[in-house]
Amino acid sequence: MTIEEKLELFHKTAIGDASAQSVAMVDEYEKGLNDGFEQEKAEIKEKADNLFKIESERIQHEKNKVLSAVNRDVKRQVLEEKKSFEKILFTLVEKKLQDYMQTENYKKLLVKQINETVSFAKDDQVEIYINRSDEDKKDMLEKETGVKILISETCAACA
Repeated sequence: MTIEEKLELFHKTAIGDASAQSVAMVDEYEKGLNDGFEQEKAEIKEKADNLFKIESERIQHEKNKVLSAVNRDVKRQVLEEKKSFEKILFTLVEKKLQDYMQTENYKKLLVKQINETVSFAKDDQVEIYINRSDEDKKDMLEKETGVKILISETCAACA
């Protein structure tokens, strides 16, 4: 083998070896980049998942806060409406009661109750009191029942 043949063999071997080393280095570098990329990708995914969880919890907390405020307002409105309806109802009942107290049936009821009380007491002494609001019926009740009727001074709501 001549020197030129030896040089050419050496050159081919060196180039082949360098090419193999170059390919191995590129593969190793590419593997390192891919590993780094996968690691970076996993870290970013973990950060995104954590951020998603934190934001979801924050949104849930805000939603609960808003719902609580709305619920409180609705309860307050319902209570106000309830009070308003109760006031209307009591006004209507009071009006019906006042109207009833002007009827003959009411007068008959008072006479009946006085007579029942006197009958129940038998021979015992009885004092019959009526509300101040019924003071206009006193004479009629005394005439109908034969009982002395007194006007109550303690009923503050009866005036």
